[in-house]
Amino acid sequence: MLYQKIAKHPRTEVIYADKLISSGTATKEELDKIKQNIWDNHEECFAAADDYHEEEVDSLATRWEGFVKPFDASKADPTGVDMDLLRKLGTRMFEAPEGFKMLPRLKKQLEQKKQDIETGSVDWGTAELMAWATLLLEGTHVRITGQDVQPGTFAHRHCVATHQQTGEKYCFLNNLNMGDQKELVARNSILAEYAVLGFELGYSYENPHCLNIWEAQFGDFANTAQVVIDQFLCAGESKWLQQSGLVMLLPHGYEGQGAEHSSCRIERYLQLCDDDEDDIPTFQKDFGREQCQKANWQIVNVTTPANLFHVLRRQLHRNFRKPLIIPSTKSLFRHKLCRSNLEEFGPNSHFRRLITERDSEIAENPDQVERLIFCSGKIYYELLEEREKLGLKNVAIATIEQIAPFPFDRVKEELKKYNKVPLGDGVTPGNIIWCQEEPKNMGCWSYVRPRIVTTFREGLDADVVIRYVGRRAAASPATGFAKLHAAEQESVVKEALLGDAPDPLGRHRPSGLLGHQT
Repeated sequence: MLYQKIAKHPRTEVIYADKLISSGTATKEELDKIKQNIWDNHEECFAAADDYHEEEVDSLATRWEGFVKPFDASKADPTGVDMDLLRKLGTRMFEAPEGFKMLPRLKKQLEQKKQDIETGSVDWGTAELMAWATLLLEGTHVRITGQDVQPGTFAHRHCVATHQQTGEKYCFLNNLNMGDQKELVARNSILAEYAVLGFELGYSYENPHCLNIWEAQFGDFANTAQVVIDQFLCAGESKWLQQSGLVMLLPHGYEGQGAEHSSCRIERYLQLCDDDEDDIPTFQKDFGREQCQKANWQIVNVTTPANLFHVLRRQLHRNFRKPLIIPSTKSLFRHKLCRSNLEEFGPNSHFRRLITERDSEIAENPDQVERLIFCSGKIYYELLEEREKLGLKNVAIATIEQIAPFPFDRVKEELKKYNKVPLGDGVTPGNIIWCQEEPKNMGCWSYVRPRIVTTFREGLDADVVIRYVGRRAAASPATGFAKLHAAEQESVVKEALLGDAPDPLGRHRPSGLLGHQT
């Protein structure tokens, strides 16, 4: 019935022509002439199509000359920086012009940051700004967008200050006065992730010589940009040979603030990785760089300011580009233990895909270690503080800083070093532990578990039962009750260090076969 009605309905052009004629706007002869001109033009184009010869078009823009494809030989420049330059930056990065009236509290913070660099102790926000500043001085453009990127989502950055009387803006890194430099663009945007991330992705396509960053307001606020992430960012190179060096900063970390303010959904990004958990690692020289070059993107969850500095600079110091996902910490911005020595930014320093046990007494006595914990992100510091409180010297903690591509070679070295740790017998779990604060069906567990097993099987010719320590599987990323969060967090930390711990809700916690694979 519908199609019969449509067939009898007059065409749009007829209805519109009748209206124009009846209103005296045009005559039938004028409309027939317009229609004939259109048809004549179509016929001419149709005839010309037979003789059309397409010119050769390079799929990559001219700015991409010199960049290599995934299986071509690649190179990487050092990311460490001269110490004198770092110290000079420390005096310039936080100085405003004479008479620029800043918020007194901010001025005090900036003075403290200058003192920290003088004493050789660098916090998270300073390390980030140092990475940007050194790139600017090397001729690299830097841009960051997001809702509160000028002060930083958690007021840790302050790359732009506001005059308290005139409202004038002042960008510290654009006024280093240390020779020629490129521009830092830091733009606060509306909370429209789909639009803003899409724009930044396009910018990264157009200019590969730019450190291009988008920062989410909170981690899971990237949800509305999922189309950009799924269709373009993770698969663009595979589908169109189109590389991108876009960086996504996604605030992440369980602080007892509820579901929407806890997780950036690391598991989603890991699930989109194109590496195979059963691929046999080669463990050859330059394995880490070649891994990144062949992967569709990189996911890191760093625990030190120095490692943040190096991973940001690494984005521009290679002759290929890969998207970088950083589940960005929150509490570590101001954590008293989360600091790096200035030497860790110097000429012989680099990004560390895995950081080994940092207590020299434990690291130098591996035969005494009975429990080896792998983790990632800020839970490391909670494990560290509890271990020191308990006085444990038989538990080693290693942080996997680059989760994907997985650092098989570095994990193998750790497993070889602590070879006295029980591996489990196929029924009882051993003391090789993955600890996370996210629920079991979230976070890194499902990604790292089979890859640790592969490392054992292919690198050490051994089987292992990996013990999982973390929250139970859940529908929501986190509880909204601060007291319950604290109880859960305490339970996770103690179980990782000591063994079984009571469940905060009094439920039965099955011990053992949580990670068995053969």
